[in-house]
Amino acid sequence: MYSLCMKILLFKSYVICLYDAALWRRYKVDKLRSCYHKCMKYFFGNNRFDSVTMMQLETGLSSFDAVLSNCRVIFDKCVHMCDNMLVRCRCA
Repeated sequence: MYSLCMKILLFKSYVICLYDAALWRRYKVDKLRSCYHKCMKYFFGNNRFDSVTMMQLETGLSSFDAVLSNCRVIFDKCVHMCDNMLVRCRCA
């Protein structure tokens, strides 16, 4: 129905947006990782036995761990660049 490029754009716009994901350092995210993989399979029309790694290679999408890691790096960078001393002291 939709082209692969359009599906990738929609997936990046609406599914990969994990708000406050950088603050999840102390929590296990196994269920969220599983949900991410299920959404990816459903969205791109694959069955549940297809390889997630192969889908990521075909679409060029990042893995869940890479998305979470990028969120953490961006958050840390923003905290360290912040001028507010209270924010820097509490997050260090």
